[in-house]
Amino acid sequence: MTIKIKEEKDVLLINPLLHPIEFETPLGMLYLATVLAENFCGAKILDFAFEKNYSKLKKELKVKDYKVVGIYSMSGFYTSAEKVAKMVKKLCPETFLIIGGPHATIFPEEILQNKLVDGVVIGEGEKALPKIIDAIKKKKNFENINNFYYKKQNNIIKSRKESLEIKNIPIPNRYLLDNLEQYKFSKEKMFGYKALNMIASRGCPFTCEFCQPMLQSMFGTKTKLRNPREIIKEIYQLKSRYGVEAIWFSDDTFTFDKNWVHDICKEIIKQKIEIKWSCNSRVDTVDEKLLKHMAKAGCIQIRYGVESGSDIISQGSLGKKITAKKTRKAFALADKYKINTWAYTMLGGPEETEETFEETKKLLREIKPVHIQLTITTPLPGTYYYKNLDKMDITLRRKPFGKVDLFRDSITDSKKLSHKKIKRMYKGFRKEFKQYYLERIKHEI
Repeated sequence: MTIKIKEEKDVLLINPLLHPIEFETPLGMLYLATVLAENFCGAKILDFAFEKNYSKLKKELKVKDYKVVGIYSMSGFYTSAEKVAKMVKKLCPETFLIIGGPHATIFPEEILQNKLVDGVVIGEGEKALPKIIDAIKKKKNFENINNFYYKKQNNIIKSRKESLEIKNIPIPNRYLLDNLEQYKFSKEKMFGYKALNMIASRGCPFTCEFCQPMLQSMFGTKTKLRNPREIIKEIYQLKSRYGVEAIWFSDDTFTFDKNWVHDICKEIIKQKIEIKWSCNSRVDTVDEKLLKHMAKAGCIQIRYGVESGSDIISQGSLGKKITAKKTRKAFALADKYKINTWAYTMLGGPEETEETFEETKKLLREIKPVHIQLTITTPLPGTYYYKNLDKMDITLRRKPFGKVDLFRDSITDSKKLSHKKIKRMYKGFRKEFKQYYLERIKHEI
C-alpha cells in the first residue's frame, strides 16, 4: 500500500469510549501526539469521552482524508474500538489503521486477524509510532521497528518488545486537545478546583491479581520514575499555561518510593508553588512522615486501594498483601493531616462471601472515607485473575471484551456467589451507604 504523508495533520488518534467512568485528559494519546509533533508530523486527537455518539467522527472523516488512524483499546470497551475501525475503513478505505493500548498489547495477533486492521502497537508507542509513519512516508518496510506487529503477504510479522526510558518522553502539549476546558470541571475529584491530570511515573511494582501482569506488559517490569525537576516543570506549565488550580496524579501507585515523593514535595515547597494535588496510593506505602510532608506540599486528597475489609480476601485471591490494621492506620494518619480520603473497594472476587463483604462494610464505617468507590471485581484479560479462572473455580458468563460496567454488572459466577447475588449485594451497598453519606454531611454541617 503506497501512502503519502504530509507534515500537516495526517494522523488521527481516537479514544473511542463514550461516557467513561471518570473524565480525564487522554494522556497516552497526548504523549503520542506531542512526540509526533516533535518529529514534524501533525496529529489530531478525537476523544469521545464527552460525546453521545460517533457523529463527530463521520464529519471529521468526510472533510479530511487521514492517512494514518490510531485507535486506543482496552478490553472493557474493545467493541467500541471495533465499531470505530469499521467506520474509519468504510469512509477512508486507504487509511492505514493501527490499534494500540492494553487490549492490543495482550492480543496483537488476534486483532490482526481482523481484515480492517493494518498494524498493532504493543506497549508504549512513543518510539514506534514516529518510525511507522516515517516508513510509510518514505515507502520503506517496517523491519527493525520494535513494539509493532503488522501484516505482510497474509503473514503476521512480530517485532521485539521494548520498554522506553521515561526521561526521553516530552511533557505532553495539552493544547493538542480540543476544548481543554471540559476536562477541568471535575468537582468530585478535586472539590471544585480547576484540575487536570498528569503522571509522574509509569508502571506498578506490585502484583495484585486483578491488575498484573497486564500493567507490566504495557510498561515493563520496572516502575519508571520521572525526574522530580521535570515533574515540577510540568506543574509550572499546568498552572501558568493552562490555568489549573489543582492536579491529580494518575500514577498507579504514586507513593511506592517514599524518598522520591519526599524529593517532589521538597521542590514544591522550596519553589513556593501554590498547587493542590491528589494521588493514588496503597495503605502499606505511606507513613506519618510522608503524609505530613505531602500535606505541607499541597496534597489535599489521597486515594487508597482498600479493596476489601477481609484479610483473607486482600492477602489471598486479590494478591494485595495488605491488612485491615494497616488500612485503619493509613486513614487515621491522612485524617490527622487533613488529607481527604477515597476508598477504592471491590465486591465479588474469587473468595468473596456475604460474610467477607460485611467485613468490608464494617471497615468502611470505621475509617470514614470522604468518598467510597465500589466496583465489581472483573477478570480483565492479561491479569492473573483472568488466566486462573479454572483454578479459582470461576465461571465466566461472557468475555469482557464489550462494554464492561464495573459498577452495576457482574460477569462471573462462583460456588460462593452467583452474578445475580453479587448484583443484589451491590445494590444493597449503594442503598446502605447512601444513608451513611447523608449522616456524615449532617454531622459535618
